[in-house]
Amino acid sequence: MAGLQFLTASYRNDLVPFEDLHRSILRYGPEDAMHLVVVPDCDVPLFARFGGERTLVRPVSAYLPRPLLSVTGATQWFRGVPGLSSLARIDAINPFRPYPPVRGWIRQQITKLAAAASDAEAVVIVDSDVSLVRPVTSDTFVRDGVVRFYRLPEGITPDMRRHRRWVEIAAGLLDIPAPQRSLETDYIASFVSWDPAIVRRLLARIEANGRGGWAAQLAAQIEFSECILYGLHLDTLGSERERSFAANETRCHSHWDPVPLSEGDAAAFLAGMSPEDVAVHIQSNSHTTEQLRRRLIATAQA
Repeated sequence: MAGLQFLTASYRNDLVPFEDLHRSILRYGPEDAMHLVVVPDCDVPLFARFGGERTLVRPVSAYLPRPLLSVTGATQWFRGVPGLSSLARIDAINPFRPYPPVRGWIRQQITKLAAAASDAEAVVIVDSDVSLVRPVTSDTFVRDGVVRFYRLPEGITPDMRRHRRWVEIAAGLLDIPAPQRSLETDYIASFVSWDPAIVRRLLARIEANGRGGWAAQLAAQIEFSECILYGLHLDTLGSERERSFAANETRCHSHWDPVPLSEGDAAAFLAGMSPEDVAVHIQSNSHTTEQLRRRLIATAQA
């Protein structure tokens, strides 16, 4: 069995923050850990320069389970075309069920799940807009053979309607009762660790309880959350031992708001870091300037 593996699903719009992530993993990650980067086929040439002994850049098509077919090579030509640009968001299709087409967000989650069902001891799902700021080892994510499990009890509040919908969708796919609304737990983060053996059981569960393969069932969804799918499966169907290394914090200090950090916000953001945090996350769609983002990362790393 391989050791620790980092996994990032990225694309061309996140190329700049990904470069910082890549550099930080080489600096702070274990020397024997592989960073698997999965990008749309048409973006492989943009990311190829990051490939090396510790980084493997692979196309989406290598992790897109049958019967799904990658169509990014065709749909990329619609970018910027008036009236047709929405077609560029279609990443894949199921020829046996062409509607709904598979948008980039759905395809990205499917390929994450496929790639995470590996032979690694633990897979760390890390978004492109995250950077490590302190050293991590396998022990950061694995304790006595159990992979760290992020769960935030009652983290889904009444106003988080999409999250609640994702819980209902996950419960339906897993063929389990949906949790009581007052008890819904959140599992979503930009920096989480998964047990590949649990991922494999999760996919087998979906396949056994539905019609068609697991990928086809997920591709038929308008929306879902891979983190909630994994978390709900582990919380409901996992063993007590598999849940024994649970934590309600991610060890990644995040700026989730879709508004840019300002110069005045920088000190407060850094002051909010915990001594246990090993990474920082500045949401890419916050449109925080590259200069400020990189300065915050450098200060946190100092």
